[in-house]
Amino acid sequence: STTVFIVQGFSQLGKSAFVDRLKFLYSFTTIDCQIPKGGGFESLIRYVCQISNLPMNWETLDNEEIEKYAINFANFVNNLNKTLVVFRTTGNLFDNYNQPKTSHFICTVAAKLGELESGIKLIIENSRVLPNVLTKHNNIEVCKLRPLMDMYIERLIEQTANNMTYSFSLPKVPKKTIRQCHGNPSMARMVGICIGDRLNLGLDENIPEEEIESFADKYADGILDALNINEDERDLLVEATIYRLQVPEIAFKKLPHYSDNSFRALKDKLLIETNDEKLIENDNSVFSNKAKMIPVNFVIKARKL
Repeated sequence: STTVFIVQGFSQLGKSAFVDRLKFLYSFTTIDCQIPKGGGFESLIRYVCQISNLPMNWETLDNEEIEKYAINFANFVNNLNKTLVVFRTTGNLFDNYNQPKTSHFICTVAAKLGELESGIKLIIENSRVLPNVLTKHNNIEVCKLRPLMDMYIERLIEQTANNMTYSFSLPKVPKKTIRQCHGNPSMARMVGICIGDRLNLGLDENIPEEEIESFADKYADGILDALNINEDERDLLVEATIYRLQVPEIAFKKLPHYSDNSFRALKDKLLIETNDEKLIENDNSVFSNKAKMIPVNFVIKARKL
């Protein structure tokens, strides 16, 4: 039975609104937890201690200590009446450094709640790639929100541009530009700002693709810095933009700046996405792990190599 429910999707896609809708439909209250930006596993344990009235006296936070806090937390949320704990933001809980401890904690909580037959007691809103230990856990359900449809991306671009120009008429957005956003609302807002800047300069509404790419290039360094991209990851990311279609993971390993750590870090930051595709051949199921650049590469593809 499911005890932990993870809502996964692009940033600004509406994960919180989705959870609030569930809250309305199923008549439960929530205790919201905001892991601060940059906060790691210790931030999570501090919150667990605060909400469960546990002493903050850990030493190494090894697996034994993690299980102790997880079981205490599970017992606490199990006793809540029609109330769920919601992690609205997860900070750095799922980066390379914090992910093993975070995963062990969540799996222990999920398993303990399963033993108690509590039903869903914990909801996590997440924008990062999740490890298999979570996605394949018997007591954890992952709900992936679909990207926005093109018609909503178009409205979002128009609204963003219109807010900058205070015009009574909405700009015409090229269909190709809409498709390039791949349903990502953050990308749509960036494109809307680009179009708004153009209209404020007295130029026409039909913004060429090259200009959007040039606009995106101006902000690429800032975006990558905000994601804490180091030099090795940046070099690999720039090289990886040669791939526009889904390719086998081995193709990335042929790039000059490839390393397992950099590749894993880019996946954690959702700049490279892995898909498990089921291939049917001679009535046998073969799983092929493939990787591709996700829509964020629209931000960086205009970078000068």
